[in-house]
Amino acid sequence: MTLCRRPSSAGCSPMGSGRASGVPADDAGIDLVAELRGESGAYVAIQCKFRESQGSIAKVEMDSFLAASGRPEFRRRIWMDTTERPS
Repeated sequence: MTLCRRPSSAGCSPMGSGRASGVPADDAGIDLVAELRGESGAYVAIQCKFRESQGSIAKVEMDSFLAASGRPEFRRRIWMDTTERPS
């Protein structure tokens, strides 16, 4: 996989890490985008949440990720969080 800033009609624009690499400051529901190897124009939407182990994830946060990654170019979704509780 190749990490991308955001998918566009021009394809995947490779990125480094962090906001200095052009990641927008507003949270559009997707933290990282990866281009699938061997599948041109196919992407994975990745969301990461760092919370206390007993913390929780609000439904609105999950809804935001699902809505943002519901476009056809996203073939897969990955959700990662540090909580030990099911959301």
